[in-house]
Amino acid sequence: MTDDHQTDWFGLPPEAVAHCQRVLGPCHPVADLSWPHGGARTVEVHAADGQSWIAKSVAKPSAYERERDAYRDWVPALADNAPHLLDAADNLRLLLISKLPGTLAESTPAATSPQAHHRAGELTRRFHQSTAPITDPGFAPRLLAKFDSWATRAETLLSQSQLAAARTELSGLATLPAPTLVPCHLDNHPRNWLVDDTGRLRLIDFGHARKDVWIQDLSRLHFGVWHNRPDLREAFLSGYGRTPTELDLAVLRCYAAYTGVSTVVWAHEHADPEFEAHGREILARSGS
Repeated sequence: MTDDHQTDWFGLPPEAVAHCQRVLGPCHPVADLSWPHGGARTVEVHAADGQSWIAKSVAKPSAYERERDAYRDWVPALADNAPHLLDAADNLRLLLISKLPGTLAESTPAATSPQAHHRAGELTRRFHQSTAPITDPGFAPRLLAKFDSWATRAETLLSQSQLAAARTELSGLATLPAPTLVPCHLDNHPRNWLVDDTGRLRLIDFGHARKDVWIQDLSRLHFGVWHNRPDLREAFLSGYGRTPTELDLAVLRCYAAYTGVSTVVWAHEHADPEFEAHGREILARSGS
């Protein structure tokens, strides 16, 4: 395969291109949909029958397996309100996913529309209910161990007082009852909501999905677009059909310390200053 051909396919590996052609038949690339952080090469592909697909070549095996399993096990509960998985090539870490119509909500009025947030709440609840919840007594100790790993990498990015305050805040999880975990999207905000010409909203990009505490799936919204917009929060919760308890909010506050530190580190290592600033804002607002 020539270099020119590879340029046409926006850097998708030759083996991945060949696999797309085996599965889809004659097809060609249309657009590079990859994010700058480099975690995956994502290309929109048109097949000869007129259908559009997303070919996603994932860099890390763990990230590939997480997303593949989410599409197989949990996303089907959303039916046509999310993409469906056509094919997963484990040896290539390549996913072929249906391409849905629409625009990312963050660039449309839907980003701050109560109606859109209500619908996102409905879909989030459906995703959370895609399998039976589990109680996990080891959740807090495991999260603290992961925090210590992130904190080591954060030593040149955050002050020792910030890291100590964050660890103290996170340690509060160990004093709370063992949490119930459900399938969570964990990048749940308007950048991963797709809105079509009729205003219909769908969820996309399940690359961060894993079992977690339900309230953590509201974190990106809580520390993002909901700031100073209680109407959006109320609309989402109305769609979700649940009001957070004091225990839920305590979990969110404790968890924010972990989220803030890990976001700062990950964003810095992936040269994403905007996302790094978001992590620092989480720490500032959570008091860490």
